[in-house]
This record gives sequence, structure tokens and C-alpha cells, in this order.
Amino acid sequence: MYKVNIARVRIAIGLCCLLCVSAVFARDTEPVLLPGNRKPEYPKMSLRLGEAGRVTVQVKILKDGTAGAVEVASSSGFPRLDSVAVNAVRQWKFKPATKNGVPVDKLMELQIGFRNPISDSYNSDLSIVPKEPQKLAEERRVLGRDKGERERYRGNPPLNLEVTHSEPSADGSVIFNIKTNTDTASLKINGLEEGGSVDGNYVVKKVARVGQATQFTITAVDINGNSDAKTITLFRKMHSNPDKATDELDSDTSDSKRLNLQVTHSKPDADGAVFISVYANADVASLTINGVEEGGRSSGSYRIRKVARVGQDTQFTIVAIDINGNSDTKTITVSRQSVVATQAVTAALKPETIKRAPGRDAVAIIIGIQNYKRVPRADFASNDAKEFYEYAVRALGVKPEKIKMLLDDEADEINVVKAFENWLPIQVNRDKTDVYVFFSGHGLPAPDGKSLYFLPHGVDKELLSRTAVAQNEVIAALSAAKPRSVTMFIDACYSGQTRAGDVLMANAKPVTLKSDAAIYPPNFTVITASANDQISSSSPELKHGIFSFFLMKGMEGEADANQDGKITVGEMQDYLSDKVSRQAMTLNRKQSPQLVGDTSRVLVGK
Repeated sequence: MYKVNIARVRIAIGLCCLLCVSAVFARDTEPVLLPGNRKPEYPKMSLRLGEAGRVTVQVKILKDGTAGAVEVASSSGFPRLDSVAVNAVRQWKFKPATKNGVPVDKLMELQIGFRNPISDSYNSDLSIVPKEPQKLAEERRVLGRDKGERERYRGNPPLNLEVTHSEPSADGSVIFNIKTNTDTASLKINGLEEGGSVDGNYVVKKVARVGQATQFTITAVDINGNSDAKTITLFRKMHSNPDKATDELDSDTSDSKRLNLQVTHSKPDADGAVFISVYANADVASLTINGVEEGGRSSGSYRIRKVARVGQDTQFTIVAIDINGNSDTKTITVSRQSVVATQAVTAALKPETIKRAPGRDAVAIIIGIQNYKRVPRADFASNDAKEFYEYAVRALGVKPEKIKMLLDDEADEINVVKAFENWLPIQVNRDKTDVYVFFSGHGLPAPDGKSLYFLPHGVDKELLSRTAVAQNEVIAALSAAKPRSVTMFIDACYSGQTRAGDVLMANAKPVTLKSDAAIYPPNFTVITASANDQISSSSPELKHGIFSFFLMKGMEGEADANQDGKITVGEMQDYLSDKVSRQAMTLNRKQSPQLVGDTSRVLVGK
């Protein structure tokens, strides 16, 4: 008989139990987001623009509890919010997943919600809901199936937009025949509402610009909320004998924004030359002066040379028609005196003397604000911007359709931000496009003197951080577009005074451009009108800001010191330093333009 060792049996049984318990507790676990992780901060620019949405981020949780690869699985619709979410998740800590009790790498999806971005308190609540990928995929499949069943049940087919059109007639009229397959709640052409239609049929008349391409974007929304859009591009040729009968256009666009034509002109020079500056508040299809066609321009801005008769009055009748068929007419009378003796003539800008540079890969944002809503005016700032348009085209080689110009009340905070954040990136080819920025108006330093602001039309100096446009935001937007180069011309001062010397902000702490030179990337060239403690002056005699006037005069060739047909940044700076300071002395002031950038870079005449 075998003797049983009771102690050994008990030990064996205990080991078996321990193994069983370990097997039970070593089950697989999913990763868990640990408490205390810092939530993403709502971007300031997203708050201003009302951007909101939910980002789904896929992250690989490493076995040490840190985030590995992070990418956007489902966008919020706003790249700025997506980027903030991804950057935040990269810093988060997790309890890793386990398999058989051992930590392992595993994918996980997180939903980060950005909601209520604009309210009285700027609430930016963030909701974070971690979800396991398989469960999330199943939810999406079910939601998609249910949505499909509901749409089939309701008879809600997708909206389909069909557009045909006639060719532009002699007066530029284009007839659009538009048909949708559902009950249409709204139809817009280039943002103008044409109304709803039960049968979805429309016949709409528009006008194409003379001598260039005109784009018409048609957007329809049906009563179920479905939408569709089509873009049509038309080209209207320039006719040598244009039809002057503008009354032929039907006045069927009464709901469109009324066309408003503003016309100014220079005094006749010794040869009788008169420069007529025309600005329209809409996309101009045709502009004629005394029946002679000058072509269409999306910017609505023109500067045209005419000649007045000697010794008598000369009338010029300007007629404009926008792409919606609206028209406006202005008549000006110019008197040219018979010159008996030669008199000194004040220097004048002559962009027509510049040999027009061939169009190249370049874009320009031109901003001029003379009449502010809540702060004193900036004399002649609008003139500066309107005039610089011609120099951007002729001297810098920017194509007219690649210029965004904002004048006075058009240059509010939102439009300025959209120009840099929305319009510019679409126009820029990465590392190929040259970008030019011209700003004429007011600037101010922050109350602490550590940052700069461009002042838009509706700025409130008591709420500077909310109603002004920070210079560092503009620089960030320009850099994010990835252009080949950026050149900024800034006719504004940061001394807290206006161009006329009035106080804009008491006790302003000025900031020098040189102290902020490090904030500009290497491909930036920045020329400003004055030093930190100086006024950026305007001249009643020149009808311009002094800096803007001589900047443009220099582009005509006066800044070409060595007469080699090219104007470098250094040559322009030397020319401005001399001319601007001399002109400022006539006003008993000091004004010294400042430069950041490569002085050897060719500015004009590449």
C-alpha cells in the first residue's frame, strides 16, 4: 500500500486553484482614457468665424500608455479644429489594452466635439467620447442603413441640377435655363437669391464681363434640404464697335444689390491728360466712357487716361453694367485752361508709363480704409489702395483676377480675415506663388506694447483684441498658404496717432518693426511707412499717404538707382528713405520708412 502525503496533496490543490484564478483575471481589456488629460483649447480664429463640429480621431495606444500614430478619421469640416484635436490627443495618457494580462498596442477612436463657439461668454465646451473602432463602425453602418430607409420611405431623391445657357449677346446678356428634379426652396446665382420654384424650372438673365472670363456659380436647395451646385464659365469677346444701347437690358434683377458708381478725376496736366478713377461696388461686366468700351473687371476698379479739350469744358459720360444687368451712369465735366506761361507742376503718379510686366504666378491683397466707423479717418488711404491696384498689375505682374481689394466698409474684420484665411490659400500654388499685401489705414500696438494690430473698418479701440486683426494672425495665415515669397507694404503707424497728427489712442506704447523682425519667416519682405514713434503722414498736395505715393513713384523707375531695369528691395528702401523724409519735412515732421528682408531681392523688373 502507498502512503499518502497529505501535505503534498494540499500544496498541489492550492497551485491548481491559483492557476485557475489567474486565468480568470487575465482576460483581455480595452484601452482607457485616463482622467486629468488637458482638453483642446478652442482656436481664437474659429470662435470669430463661428466654426464648430465634431472630429473623430483614430489613435494607436501604445503598450506604455502613450499615443502613437494619430490621424483624423472623420473631419469636423474645419482644418483648424481638426489640427487642434490631433495635437491634443498626441499629448494624452491612456491605460493600455491588455491581452492575456500583457499590455499591447491597440487602435482606438475618440470623438471630440467643438460646440457653442460663439456666445456672450465665448463658451467652448468640449465633449470627449472614446469609442472602440468596431463599435463605431457598426453604429455608422446602422445609421446609414436607417437614413437610407427613411429617405426611400419619404420619397426624398437627391437633388439634381441641370444648367444650359446661351452665348453672350452683343450687350453681354446670357440666358440661363435651369431645371431641378424636385420642389426647389432656394436658387442662387453668385450668391444672389432667385427664389423658389415648385416645378424647379428657371429662366434667368445675367451679363458676362467684356474681354475676360466670367464665372457663374448656381446653387440650389430643395424643400428636403438636399443641395446641388454647378459652376459655368463664359467668355465675352471685346468688340471694336461696342453697342452703346444699355437700355436694352431688362430690369428684371430688381432684387439684386443696386450698382453704385463712384468717379473721381485728376486735373488736366500740361498735355491735357486726365486720369479718371472709377470704382463700382459690384462685379462689372462692361464699362464705357463716351461710348468707348473699357472692358469688364470683377474688382470694379478702373483708372483710365483721357484727354480734355483745350480752353473749354469736356464732358465724360461713364456707364457701367454689372453681371446681374444693373447699370449706373455718371457724367463728369473737366475744364482745361489754355496755358500761357509754364508753371511748376506738382509730381503726379503715372502708372501708364510702366511697361506692363507679363502676368505671372502672383496674387495680391490690397486694403485701403479712409473712413472708419468708430475712429478718426485715415486721409487718402482709399486713394492709396485704388492707385496701387494699377501698380500691382503693371509693375508686379499680378493678374487682375488674382487681386482681392477691400475698401472702407468692405474691409471689416470678417472680410479681412476671410481674405487671408479663405481666399488666399485657394489662389496659392505651394512654393511657386509670390504674394503681395498692401495695407493703407490705421495701425495700433496692444495696450502692453507687445503686439501689433491692423485696424479694420469697424474697429473699437476699447475692444482691440476682439475687433482688430492681429499682425501675428496675418503672418500665420500667409505662412500657412506656403507661397514662394511674401512682400508686405504697410502704410500705417503704431505711434497711437492719425495721419493728421490727432490722437488715436492715448498713452499708446509703440512697437518697433526691428524688434519683431524674428517673427517674419525668411521668405518675407516687409516695408513700413515710419519708425515706431513717428506718424505715417499723408499729403493734401499729393492726395496720398507720403509712403504710398513714393512707393508707387519708385515703381515707375525712379528707384532704379543704377538704371539696370531692375529695382531691388535695397534700392527701393534707399529711395523711400530719401523721398519720404524730405516730404515729411515740409509738414514739420520726421518719417523714416523701415525694412525687414533681403535687400538684394529684385522687387520690380525680374
